[in-house]
Amino acid sequence: MSHIIVKKGKSIFKIKLSDILYVGSVTSCPHLLTVRTAEGFYDFYGNLKDLEEMFGLTLFRCHRKYLVNPKQVRGIAKKQGQILFFDTEVESIEYARRRLKDFEHVWKNS
Repeated sequence: MSHIIVKKGKSIFKIKLSDILYVGSVTSCPHLLTVRTAEGFYDFYGNLKDLEEMFGLTLFRCHRKYLVNPKQVRGIAKKQGQILFFDTEVESIEYARRRLKDFEHVWKNS
């Protein structure tokens, strides 16, 4: 599968995996996930672990709250513990220090 189906308001969208910057969990609402693309945010109910198993080659688990698309990453700010994206309008996200080495390897080879 090369896409994810998500809702935004009362509309349903099909988002290509290559367009996804990251998928994050919303801490205030259990099982609510947010897909971030250059166009905006899309919410849907699911589980990061399930997405990681389905799309592990495209989306990398960089933190317990985030799956990130390494092809959309511009750089890693190690001092701040942040992942930076090519689209400068997109906010950076945090990564887990214990996952940094694996993420760097995947990112450099993507």
